Amino acid sequence: MTALEEFCRTLRQLSDVVKQLSLIEDEKATIAAEKQHGALDPLMRKEQPLILSLRGLEKQRMEQAAALGWEGLTFRQIMDAADPEQEAALSPLFTELQEGTDRLKKNRETSDRMIRVRLRELELMTAEMARRPNGRAPATFHDRYV
Repeated sequence: MTALEEFCRTLRQLSDVVKQLSLIEDEKATIAAEKQHGALDPLMRKEQPLILSLRGLEKQRMEQAAALGWEGLTFRQIMDAADPEQEAALSPLFTELQEGTDRLKKNRETSDRMIRVRLRELELMTAEMARRPNGRAPATFHDRYV
C-alpha cells in the first residue's frame, strides 16, 4: 500500500469514528431531553474507546502526513500542495471529515446544553429539598428524575 493510500485509509477511519461519536452525542441529547439520566452512563462507556481511537488515528494521520511531506499543514494547505491525482483522492475524504466534525461539534453542543439544563433542574430541586423542614423531595421529584 502506498503512503497516500495509507493516509486515505486513516482519513476514512477518522471519519467513521467521528460519525460514531456524533451519533452518541445525538443520543445523549435525546436521553437528557427525555430525562432518562440512567441511560447516559452506558453511552459514556461506549464513547471512551472511540475517543481513544480518535486520538490514535489523529496521531497516525499526522505521522503519515509528515511522511508525505505535509507535516504541520492544514487540510487546505495539503490540497494546495497536492498534485492533481492526490487532490482527486483527498478532496472527498477531507470534505467528508469536515462535514462529520462540524456535525459532531453541533451535536456535542446540543447534548452539553441539554445536560446542563437537566443539571440545573436537579440543583434547583436539591435546593428546594434543603429548604423543606423534613428534607424530603416533593412528590414530583420521583416523577421527573427517578
